[in-house]
Amino acid sequence: MTRHFFNEDAGPTEESDGAAAPAPARNRVGVPDDPTGSFSGVSPGSYAAMQAYGTSQAALLGLDPALEVSVQGLHPTFRIGSNGRVRLDIVAQFIQERKPPPEDRARFGGLRLYAGTTVIFNQQGEVRYVIAKPLVDKGAPTVRSLDRIADHVALLDEADDGSVWRDVASFDRRMIERANSAILDAPGLRR
Repeated sequence: MTRHFFNEDAGPTEESDGAAAPAPARNRVGVPDDPTGSFSGVSPGSYAAMQAYGTSQAALLGLDPALEVSVQGLHPTFRIGSNGRVRLDIVAQFIQERKPPPEDRARFGGLRLYAGTTVIFNQQGEVRYVIAKPLVDKGAPTVRSLDRIADHVALLDEADDGSVWRDVASFDRRMIERANSAILDAPGLRR
């Protein structure tokens, strides 16, 4: 049996069962694919530079400088500018996880709490846009805060008839269980 595959270096070729395996998959810029699939051909040096940038500029990015900042995604984008030329932008996504203290974990029902910021750089490396989703302790009603998240969890607890029957471990994970779609197929569920 003959299999067909596409090798970007050599073009389409054929391979018989006894032949060697095809070359490793390559992305659009000819760099071997990142096994995590999250960095779309951006070099590891670029990732390290973005990691350093996010850590040094955490406060300006709406993130907590005391917490670790990680790069969730780093992607080149191409678009047509107003002058009709191709414009290259780099989109970087920075996140940080805020772990509640052990005595507060039940308050959030097992939710993982994240803050994040997306930064768009032009091809010269200058910041064009910053879209921040900070996570603050307390804030105005329109600000995403730990208090608003805890209030939302409490509101769902009030509406949950089964919450009085939960054991401690289940109570600490109740929001994760509520988000699990497999529960819809549970026997005895009222619809």
